[in-house]
Parts: sequence; structure tokens; C-alpha cells
Amino acid sequence: MVPNAVQAFLHTTGAITDRVMAAMEAADGSGGDSRCTCPDWPTDGAKPAIPCDGKTAHVAYILMAERTDTNGDSHNNGKYAMYLTVAQPGSDRGPNAIKDDENLNPVKTLRMRYDAWRKTQPASFR
Repeated sequence: MVPNAVQAFLHTTGAITDRVMAAMEAADGSGGDSRCTCPDWPTDGAKPAIPCDGKTAHVAYILMAERTDTNGDSHNNGKYAMYLTVAQPGSDRGPNAIKDDENLNPVKTLRMRYDAWRKTQPASFR
């Protein structure tokens, strides 16, 4: 898993955050944390409310800090240029919980959120 993540990071072009996302996806695609799995399908034969494609983590986040950003006492409470996080669904999980139109695999959902954020950046973003 780690060698695949390293290779993805080294061979991806673009901004450092693009390279980090590629490494996270390579780790995810290589098995990630084998303790994390998709839940069983409903026993009534209904389709799950939120798709789950190869879940290999419970949470995922990416953070980008600039020199002028303010650090917190953890990554959760600083003021950063970009901080995207994904938590499992649930009313107690806050605004970063996985939504119905996302994926229970937090790395896949992080990719969706990252791509949306990336589209808001200027073409010169590195």
C-alpha cells in the first residue's frame, strides 16, 4: 500500500494537494485499512441509501496551510487555506458527514469534495 501511494505522489503532476489526493487514492485502491468494510446490504433487498465502493477507511481529510494561516492545537481548529474532511454519516457527525449523494468510502467522497474545491481555484494554483 505505501509503495503505491509513494509512486502515485511522485508521478502525479499539478499542485501538491493534487499529488496528496493521488497518493490517498492509491493507498485506498491498494487495500487501505482492512478493518474498514462496507456495511451489509439491507435484508429486505432494497438498495443502500448511500453507495459504498470498497470502503478502506472511516474518515479522510486533506489540509493545506499557507505561511499566514493560524495553527490550532490540532488540525481540527486552525484557520487554513483549505481543510476538507469526511466523517461517516449520522446526525451527530456534523456538517462533514457523508451525504446521500456521496459514497461511504471516505476517500471517494473526499475526492468529490476536493474536485469541487479545486474548481474554485485559479488556473495558476500550484
